[in-house]
Amino acid sequence: MAHATIRLVVLANNIVSGTFIDRLFVSRLSWLSKYLEELGYPLPPPFYIRAIVFYDMLLYVLALPTLFVTHRYLLGYTPLFSLLLSLILSTSISLMFLGVSVLVPVIRANNIKTQINAYLPYMLLIMTALAASGMGVQRIIEKSAELVRNKHAYNTLMRIINRIVRGEDVSEALYKESLITTSPTLVEVYEGLSSLSQTGVGVYEFLFTSLSSVLDSLEAKLREVVDKLSMIMEIYIVIALVFPLLSMISVLFLGGFGGLPLPADVMLLIISFFAVPLIFVVLILIVDAITSEVRL
Repeated sequence: MAHATIRLVVLANNIVSGTFIDRLFVSRLSWLSKYLEELGYPLPPPFYIRAIVFYDMLLYVLALPTLFVTHRYLLGYTPLFSLLLSLILSTSISLMFLGVSVLVPVIRANNIKTQINAYLPYMLLIMTALAASGMGVQRIIEKSAELVRNKHAYNTLMRIINRIVRGEDVSEALYKESLITTSPTLVEVYEGLSSLSQTGVGVYEFLFTSLSSVLDSLEAKLREVVDKLSMIMEIYIVIALVFPLLSMISVLFLGGFGGLPLPADVMLLIISFFAVPLIFVVLILIVDAITSEVRL
């Protein structure tokens, strides 16, 4: 984050902190903290929440008179209509800004969740192999951070290590990470390791079971996708071979009786160069949507 942006966030936090705005909004938007910590936001989450609320209100205060002057004196509307229109537009702009400010961290955190889930089998495989060698939970976390090649998997492990370095025990560090991790499967792993770290017994069995569960889930989704793709393949064959032929025969047959809204040659062009390619594009989009389901 740029230093100028940090200064603006800190300025807004200092202005809003302790006011009724702080008490009114920060607690209601505190659920954003999980996503901000997952993103590695450099400031405490309440700073971000106070900043978006402050600048949202500032935007509203600036937009309302600007829009009123524009409607009243530049566009020539009546005072009442100008005020009502300005209120509606200012509120809409304010809500859009607040919505974007809230949704962006959520969307980015969900993107991280998708990438972690895709890498999770490899991450669990590394941790299971390390547990099989007799390492404790803390050593497994530290060594896994050295071996993983996914940036987001590395970040979540490093957050645990940094908490341990600051003096927290392994169990507490794992539990805190489970509260902010957006991947449900990884949450279960961290919660289980947090409990097992207190005794050190059954770590390998737990990780092996977690890895097996993840692989079984992935296998089930692959089977489901294969079944769906088989059905799409049958539809594709019908459309690619049968539909164009039947369409052309129907057009030529009906064209002889004048039962078409357009000339036969125009109808054939529409079917050959627009209808059939459009159906293929739709099928490609469906296939892409189906294959994207193969994620944990």
